[in-house]
Amino acid sequence: MRSTNADLYHYAGNNPVRYIDPDGRDIVLLCDPDRGVGQSHNAVLVGNNRDGWHYFSKDGSNTTNVHLTFNNLDEFKEWNTNLKKDAYDKAFRVPTSKSQDNKAITFGEENYNKPYGLRERKDENGNVLKQNCADLAADIISSAGLQIQKPKIDDKARKKYHNLDKVYDFFTPGNLSQVTCPEYQFQLFSKTYYTFGIDIEIVNKE
Repeated sequence: MRSTNADLYHYAGNNPVRYIDPDGRDIVLLCDPDRGVGQSHNAVLVGNNRDGWHYFSKDGSNTTNVHLTFNNLDEFKEWNTNLKKDAYDKAFRVPTSKSQDNKAITFGEENYNKPYGLRERKDENGNVLKQNCADLAADIISSAGLQIQKPKIDDKARKKYHNLDKVYDFFTPGNLSQVTCPEYQFQLFSKTYYTFGIDIEIVNKE
């Protein structure tokens, strides 16, 4: 597992003149490798400690699409810690601007409550009909102009992420090849922004 980079200017790619984060605005991709029918689960935090944080999650049914707000990251960490076995234990934080945050929050508010579907479905105009947690996370993050993929559950992903074998007990390989893999998405996102993003702790240690 890649260790957290604690360098003072890591958030700015070690180049604070070129990359600035004056008010701590960020988008955070969250991951719980053990949730979501065994195939992991992703969600998104957007905001900062001054204006608050917006949490968006699509948890596996139409009744568990979630939008919550938190005053600061410590408040979110307390809430997340209380989830116990369902707590997110991975988080990758990327600095953003006020404009990027506003776009992501607006998109999230307008789209988080659309129907859940393991496989993403769109109409002929490209409008989302159903999607899973990783699809929603990607759409929110990309609405802010950041790059994020929707990697599918192929044989390569199945070998890399052990929990996917549980999913294969329920779905055929043909179906899985159309499903966005949350943990694989998290790995690729953190790799894309490793030069100025950072892993953060989001569970309070006893």
